Amino acid sequence: MKTKVIISIVAALVIAGGISAHATTSAVNNKALTANKIKTLQIENLDNKNIKVNNISSNSNVKAADITKLSKQVREDEGAESINNNIEEVNNVNGKIGYVTNIAVNSEPEFIVPTDNGNSRYVINNGVKVTILGEKGDYYKVKQNGEFYGYINKKYITFTDNQNDIHPNDNAIISKYFGNWVVSKQIGSTVGEVGKYNSYEGQKLIMTDKLYSFMGKVIKNPQYYIYNMSVNSYFGDSKYNKLENVTVNKFGELQVLVVLPQNEKITNRVFNDKFPADRVLIAGNKVITYGGGLGNSSINECVREN
Repeated sequence: MKTKVIISIVAALVIAGGISAHATTSAVNNKALTANKIKTLQIENLDNKNIKVNNISSNSNVKAADITKLSKQVREDEGAESINNNIEEVNNVNGKIGYVTNIAVNSEPEFIVPTDNGNSRYVINNGVKVTILGEKGDYYKVKQNGEFYGYINKKYITFTDNQNDIHPNDNAIISKYFGNWVVSKQIGSTVGEVGKYNSYEGQKLIMTDKLYSFMGKVIKNPQYYIYNMSVNSYFGDSKYNKLENVTVNKFGELQVLVVLPQNEKITNRVFNDKFPADRVLIAGNKVITYGGGLGNSSINECVREN
């Protein structure tokens, strides 16, 4: 069954002691994909706050602007192609409710969505509720949010409700960035807000297992969480954005940091639906900040203190 995917990403960033990131809906075009070859998929919008577009690239330090020019690189998955062609809707699983599980924060996107001539991959978080539509081999065909459907390996689905399970922190992953930092030069900007704000440049950022401190926010024994987002999902998709020097990880994503006190436990449901985000990000292998300056939209690189 061929389904034309009409998708786009726009950021809805609400700054009130943090940022709530959501994906919203609009339109698109896609180019043909062939097995084992990198092609491009032009992605314009996605109406789902729990699924975020992953722009896949083979380079772990890819510039965001290059990905934008390529209209989002997406890798064809040969196994997924056969699933798409041969899925069987089996009655004994039709209509069952499942929940996403076992997704690692830095793993390859596991939610496979069919396009006219291939498949693209998206991030889907633990605890997301899905309806099973069918199965074939190791894959389930699922519907998410009532209308958005795709395929996911059975090892990532549980039939036990895990929405209220505690979402683990990502301190171990973030530990490589622990230390004292100083906000340095501007490397980009976005459209932003009306007005001019004080620059973050020169501000100190402390990230350790014992202390987090930035722009007046101080947390002892912090819990660090990573919220993976595409460039357009976080910064918004605008021709006026200047993102040439912003880098991303090998899946084309920014890793937005969320920092909370040790005694504040987060469930999968809260992580998916209500999670705020700090204005500190891991971009490729760099620590960057977003805010301050003209339009409160300056993107600055951080440097370690000696």
